[in-house]
Amino acid sequence: MVFWLGVNAGVTTEEIYRTFLDTKKIYGKQGGRQGYHFVLSWKTRETVTEDQVYDMMEAFCQEYLKR
Repeated sequence: MVFWLGVNAGVTTEEIYRTFLDTKKIYGKQGGRQGYHFVLSWKTRETVTEDQVYDMMEAFCQEYLKR
């Protein structure tokens, strides 16, 4: 089984927690929803390349997150 993980908030739990808190403070979002977690998956034995995964993630973000 292969897992690809993309992160941009740190490596340790402390770094990630601090990054999220700092980001919330920067944008004045200390209350309300704490975040989103998305998982995109493929069928068993389905082969995808890193470039295909990137393209799918980009399309997903543009469609659902308007980014």
